[in-house]
Amino acid sequence: TEPDEPTTQARFVTGSTLRHVMVMTATGALSLMSVFAVDLLDLFFLSLLDRAWLPVVDGLLKATLVLGLAGLVSLTLARASAAVRHLVWTLALSSALLLPVLSVALPRWQLPLVTLTSPAPAPAPAAVVEAPGTGPALSRRAADSPAVHGPALEPSAAASISTVAPREAGGTPRPSLSMVVLAIWAAGVVVVVGRLAIGLAAVAWLSRRTVRVVDAPWLALAVELASGLGITRRLRFLQSARASMPMAAGIFTPSVLMPEDANRWPLERLRIVLLHELAHVKRRDCLTHVIAQLACALHWFNPLAWIAARHIRTERERA
Repeated sequence: TEPDEPTTQARFVTGSTLRHVMVMTATGALSLMSVFAVDLLDLFFLSLLDRAWLPVVDGLLKATLVLGLAGLVSLTLARASAAVRHLVWTLALSSALLLPVLSVALPRWQLPLVTLTSPAPAPAPAAVVEAPGTGPALSRRAADSPAVHGPALEPSAAASISTVAPREAGGTPRPSLSMVVLAIWAAGVVVVVGRLAIGLAAVAWLSRRTVRVVDAPWLALAVELASGLGITRRLRFLQSARASMPMAAGIFTPSVLMPEDANRWPLERLRIVLLHELAHVKRRDCLTHVIAQLACALHWFNPLAWIAARHIRTERERA
């Protein structure tokens, strides 16, 4: 008879229980303080910008909070697998991408509140100086006469004065602070999205000009590995002399591109390289890369977005 395997008792956590309680309490306190910090920053930016920017500022600050919390969670998962940390950063960047959009797109709930308006102050009566020998009748006639109140202006004349005076005094209207901020942000978005579009176009151009592999010596091994990983989507294997290294590309129709000298690689190297690229296909890393770049485009001014994109790229390769 074979000896029984040693049994081990499963543990939910290891280490001091007091330490875990203190960490969870500190995490909860930090979350509450972050919520109050977001509200405080909302009030500060609203004092600088127009009230119409409230949904945008709220979404951007919440995205910053999510990215910061993702960094803390990633530090606590230092001993976990790279796939888990990659999932944390992916969820954080996806939330950072959707929060500002949803803040603007979704309807806002407004509760009807009772507002009290103070009545307009009554106009002060015109001072009338009575001459000696005049009575109240003369005073009333003087108060009703146009000479006391001044000549009345027609509405059109008053409107022309109110519209022409600022134009003559101010000259050419200057752009507001909101328009300047919007223009700077839009310029940054165009730069980041343009860089992403150029990269996607270059990969698409290379894929269209690459022949599909039908008789390579490593093709049977690649098909076997893809089946073993459970990849059921339509998958293409390409090979090109322009490719300097293996890569996985494609969001809807994935493909694995191999360099021309891959035909001379040893079997073990081919297995490692193909498993690495097929893992990118299985985990849809091309899609997560696009999501990360779009989040960086939306939050290009936020260093936390670029730090998150760097971490998601590192964990993607490790996973």
